[in-house]
Amino acid sequence: MKKNSFFGKQESAKAVDEVLSLSVKISGKLFEKSDKDTPRRSFGIGDSNVTFQGLLAYNAFSEFVEKLYHANKEISNTVSIKTLEVKLVILLRQIGKENRKCNLTDLDKLENELLALPLVSQEIIYQIAGGTCNEAQICFGSFKVYNKNLSEALLTSKY
Repeated sequence: MKKNSFFGKQESAKAVDEVLSLSVKISGKLFEKSDKDTPRRSFGIGDSNVTFQGLLAYNAFSEFVEKLYHANKEISNTVSIKTLEVKLVILLRQIGKENRKCNLTDLDKLENELLALPLVSQEIIYQIAGGTCNEAQICFGSFKVYNKNLSEALLTSKY
């Protein structure tokens, strides 16, 4: 097993199969009125639909995504949990459509796809109250603090 890979690949493959076995297909009417209080996560419609309905299935899916996400530090540091969830659902659809078990190649492919995603640099602007800044911009490592009054032209040209 590679360093930083998903937790035991064999264990992961079995967990994917277990999670897939808890999913249900929703066809025809989307949901009955009596189901409105039932917890569920649903992905897609029609034949590609994968739904985790009921507390057991809902929690099992959510916990597996969380465990898989944190099993590889490189993935959890560079990819959102939502992106992992989307890629995992695509894998679940494929395995379900092919009516087979998850294998180590599936997990290697999933892991490699996630690690191959391009890194996107983001800058988040958030107002901080209670401090003073006498310069247009101050850097603290990778963090920047802007003085709105002194850096308005810079921020306007940037964004």
